[in-house]
Amino acid sequence: MKVLYFTSGPIPTPQEQADIDALSVKLELLVRNATVNSEYGADRLEPCDFVYENDNIPAAYADVPTTTNPHVPENGAIVTDTQSLNVSNSAGDAFVASALHVADGVAQWTNLPATHALAVSGELTGIVATGSGTKVTLTVTDGKISAVALSA
Repeated sequence: MKVLYFTSGPIPTPQEQADIDALSVKLELLVRNATVNSEYGADRLEPCDFVYENDNIPAAYADVPTTTNPHVPENGAIVTDTQSLNVSNSAGDAFVASALHVADGVAQWTNLPATHALAVSGELTGIVATGSGTKVTLTVTDGKISAVALSA
């Protein structure tokens, strides 16, 4: 998370310095002088996730989200689109790597590989089991169970 903190001049005031010192080390905090041009040319702002809420925010940053608490909570995380996530069963002993999909700044979903499928307790219909015995082998194609084979 990148946060811009605008000071009222070239040297932070004691209050501004206290704010800066109190911010979490889990984020990228960049301190900028609000009295200098904050644009990199016509309508080009420094990219950031938030601007720290204070009275020094340049007008050019009026549409950038502001925050007074840019900390990532202890149980939070910063994730990126296509970042790998291990998906496991409820016992945590079987997992597969899967890519996260992020949209509008929020992790939305993850796709399992085509050879894996979600299964729930219940009746499986539409597939004829082949063979006989107590060992079950499932075949997964394109994320769906496509065959069931029984064997000894």
